[in-house]
Amino acid sequence: MAERMALHRELKTIYDHVYFQPPGHEKITYPCIIYKRSAGNAKYADNKVYTFRQQYEVTAITKDPDDPIVETMMHKFPLIQHNRHFQADNLNHEVFLLYW
Repeated sequence: MAERMALHRELKTIYDHVYFQPPGHEKITYPCIIYKRSAGNAKYADNKVYTFRQQYEVTAITKDPDDPIVETMMHKFPLIQHNRHFQADNLNHEVFLLYW
């Protein structure tokens, strides 16, 4: 949990509103970042796990279609991939896969 909280603090340096797996009834303020656990990546040696990195799916949501969030995230985190962009409910969503 300490590792996830460190990620949470880093994400809060980008936007004030950061949510980890928010329940459906929670009011969300935009712009924001919503993130959740995803698949991890394990490396094996001697028939056991040698290293493991947790992957998170991170979604930045903003009303501004020209928000520089993609560049900001790509420069801030070394183990990140911009996965996709989509629009829903007049909001722009940028989805990233991030190893932390």
